[in-house]
Amino acid sequence: MDLGRGDLPELVEACRELDSLPQSLTDAQARGFLSEFPFERIFRALASAQGGSDVAFISDTLGRVLATESGSSILPNAIPYLEAASNAPLASLRLLAAEKYGTLLMDQERKYGSLNSKDRNGGVAELACLHLVRLMSDPEPTVAAAAAKSLRTYGSSSLTALQWLLSPGHAPSLALSAAAVSDALGGIVRLRALALALELAAGSTEGRPLENGYHHNAEAISASTSAAALSEAAVPYNERLQLLRSSGLLQPLLDQLADPADALACLAALQLLEGLLAGGGGVGMAATLAGIALPQLLALVSDPNLSDAALPLVAAILHRLLPEALPTADLAAALGGGGGGGNGAEANGVHATAATAGLQPILAAAPALLIAVRAVLDDRGNASAAAEACGLDALGTLGQSAVGAQLVLSDERLTRALCERALGRSPHPDVRMAALHAVASAAGLERAGAERSREAALLLPQCEEGLRLGMYGACGLRRPGEVLAGMLQQPFLELKLAAYRCIAALSLRSWFAVELVTTPDLYDRITDTTSESGAAACNWRHAAAAALWSTVSAAAAAAAAGDNDAAFIATLTAPTTVERIRAVVRAGPYGAEGGSTAAAAAASRMHGEHFVASRGAGGGA
Repeated sequence: MDLGRGDLPELVEACRELDSLPQSLTDAQARGFLSEFPFERIFRALASAQGGSDVAFISDTLGRVLATESGSSILPNAIPYLEAASNAPLASLRLLAAEKYGTLLMDQERKYGSLNSKDRNGGVAELACLHLVRLMSDPEPTVAAAAAKSLRTYGSSSLTALQWLLSPGHAPSLALSAAAVSDALGGIVRLRALALALELAAGSTEGRPLENGYHHNAEAISASTSAAALSEAAVPYNERLQLLRSSGLLQPLLDQLADPADALACLAALQLLEGLLAGGGGVGMAATLAGIALPQLLALVSDPNLSDAALPLVAAILHRLLPEALPTADLAAALGGGGGGGNGAEANGVHATAATAGLQPILAAAPALLIAVRAVLDDRGNASAAAEACGLDALGTLGQSAVGAQLVLSDERLTRALCERALGRSPHPDVRMAALHAVASAAGLERAGAERSREAALLLPQCEEGLRLGMYGACGLRRPGEVLAGMLQQPFLELKLAAYRCIAALSLRSWFAVELVTTPDLYDRITDTTSESGAAACNWRHAAAAALWSTVSAAAAAAAAGDNDAAFIATLTAPTTVERIRAVVRAGPYGAEGGSTAAAAAASRMHGEHFVASRGAGGGA
């Protein structure tokens, strides 16, 4: 039965009737619609449509119909129509095809499995995969994204599905390999194919189990993982990694990372790898992939044309590969005894122990990154402000974990340069802000979570001492409290917030808490609920007061326990000091009763106010 242009309103009206029903259609409703409008009739009507709005509306309704069990059961018979839709000039039809090819693949996977699908279902799965790979080259980003999502969902459904997509010799794998070296859309298609391959290999599928019992997003392998758990977790990692390597899809990524001549493509590949780690799923495999690429990553941070943009990205990758913490003895061994020798990162030897053996490449790479940052922050001061800000962003990112912070602060020269730019000689606001944020990260503001004690922010004694000496040394004849009080009096909001963030982090330390309460201008500013007016500044002022209260409370507890030897206890536990700070914290950010009494609670509310700007292609901390 032909459906001419005059009959198109009838189809639109039927779609409107379905649109008025609840979002999830029943099988009976789907069967009724498809009996009146079979695929041939629907697509001939769509071909006669003149407006994109009608096509989009019909496509959306058809998508709901095909999402039912009855609708999906007839999808194999709709292959010619899906192919026509995938080649249609209207993006809404191509989007429908990309989504329904995915539905078809999952239905075929449930019925037949992947490896034998060509023999048992007439090659439907292979055909759908090939069309989806082709749609990843679509100039409309939503269509390409839907195609990649369909392939990712299918490839993550089982180990056999993953093998079907990545094993050499299979048509879908060959098509993906061709896309991974394509220059279409200025190289965007190449990045889409590489991103899909990496995500499949990383197994980022929200914890759904593989058919062989493995889980896609196994927990990251930490220093405390037992040998048995490590062995068990390594099996799926190894299988997926071997599939990725044999597919040939890993090499194009490494080639891009190793080609600094094409700076944009090189940085795009770097962002791709960093984004994979940022996604959170399949961290173990992501770490393995990043480990494979470490030589290329470290070459990037040393390249004068790329280092500005590469430093924050490589720091973000290393930050996500580092464990949150290491046993003190193992960390001290990894730091080579700390920075006491004055040679900083170059003196750090990485000694393999039971806890650090699996982390050796990462712990060896971090000092190399720090050497590159130190070259930017050298005493000559001849790097551009943008380059220095990128280097400081890298330190702030690395310092968000305790291990990363101690790697940073164990380097005496780097700590001195960091503190000088936060409180000393830098005349550039962007540099000073980045340095203040980096100090706050290294000082553990993120780590002192509401569920943990303030001790989570504290570092090895030599790192704490390096931070203290760096802060005082950067101020010359002035005190750190005086310098920071001056920053809070200037009119630039972002610099003021960076100063508050730094004060909040440093106030978790007894030595700075004493500095704060004995610097009248700073103490008055922090404890005056009317000193700020904007929401962000009020919240960060209160975060600093709450951090100070946590240190005062710890000092009071020490005094109650009979520890009266510490020089700071008398200053911090004076009754007037205790009562004043308690009252300010209770008053909340705006001077109202009922405010939080935990430093981390106040800080976490304002975590979005972390004003480290992005420079070049690099991200902030």
